[in-house]
Amino acid sequence: DWSSDVCSSDLCSSKSKVASIMTGKYGATISMLGMTGKMEWFTKFFVKSDEDQTGTLDLVEFLDMADLDRTPFTKKVFLLMDNDGSGALDFRELIFAVWNFCTLDHEGLAMFTFDLYDKDASGGIERSELRQLVQDVYGTKKRNSKTLSVLLSKLDGMQQHRMTKMQFISFAAAHSRTLMPAFETQKYLRGAFIGPSFWKKATKERQKKTDPSFRASNWRQLQGKLMTGDIEYRKRRAAAAAGPRGTGAARGR
Repeated sequence: DWSSDVCSSDLCSSKSKVASIMTGKYGATISMLGMTGKMEWFTKFFVKSDEDQTGTLDLVEFLDMADLDRTPFTKKVFLLMDNDGSGALDFRELIFAVWNFCTLDHEGLAMFTFDLYDKDASGGIERSELRQLVQDVYGTKKRNSKTLSVLLSKLDGMQQHRMTKMQFISFAAAHSRTLMPAFETQKYLRGAFIGPSFWKKATKERQKKTDPSFRASNWRQLQGKLMTGDIEYRKRRAAAAAGPRGTGAARGR
């Protein structure tokens, strides 16, 4: 039960205390993503999921606690947010992974999914890769579904052997079930973290952003900007905590 008190470590006594610590560490990320005041939703999930108390969540811990199917697609989505390549998500990476996925509109999710499989960033994907994309989204539990079979037949029947990003977005729009399991995952996460109404508003706020790093295809750029922002945020907090004493000491030297 995610709504229960999940502090299982001696390092904390309540969700609010963990939330306060994390806010102090990742203040820039939380502010820039419009997540101020929402950290208890993430801390109760994070602390309970981190059973080995390493301060990170490996893929199994995350998917099990989020109750998500272990499809190749869900693995790609969240391991892609593993910025340091550790094989696990720290708290900042968790916030960004959930925010990024939950604030994608239909076109944004199609664009994001395409980029996951456009490994060389060429702007095009071969038909065999498109088949793999759709099969990964549906996963093993739905591999025998009629919907998947129809979609694969449509892909096989296309004249072109390569599809651009815009062509894929058009295909996904014309065949709404192409990314259906992905949208089901998004809907579930929106309900599990904070609530659908918050994410509906957050999605609109993301679309209003003039900063190009907030676009669905520029998530790597945004992730880097957030990391830099958190470093600067902690420096400012440290300087403020030092106060006049630090300034006076510097003058004395």
